[in-house]
Amino acid sequence: MLLSGCAKQIAFRSLPLAGRGKANVRIELTYNRNDILNVRLSEIPDPSTINSQFTRYVLWVATPDRQYITNVGQLRVDERGRADMVTLTPMRRFILFITAEPHGEVRTPGPDLLFETEEIFW
Repeated sequence: MLLSGCAKQIAFRSLPLAGRGKANVRIELTYNRNDILNVRLSEIPDPSTINSQFTRYVLWVATPDRQYITNVGQLRVDERGRADMVTLTPMRRFILFITAEPHGEVRTPGPDLLFETEEIFW
């Protein structure tokens, strides 16, 4: 159950590794105060084009000072250069960013950053 009027649509800032790729997130505040993150990538290259060992893109949520960072899910690119995922965060002030990684279970982000947001807060 969602509270009406408690949603934001935010575009990620594309960095050079993203090429022509685009990313956005729809954030919805739930009745239990978690944020639903619905992330969509388009026109994105397969991660293996950045590095042959990369198989996934990973979405990270972090405090604005990046003192707390967590992997909240992996994105697999389809043959049309698209990827989608839905996940949650309990954070009220945060940033999101997407990196290319060798697998989806990484615990710390690598240096290959494709997208990031400004600070998001409710």
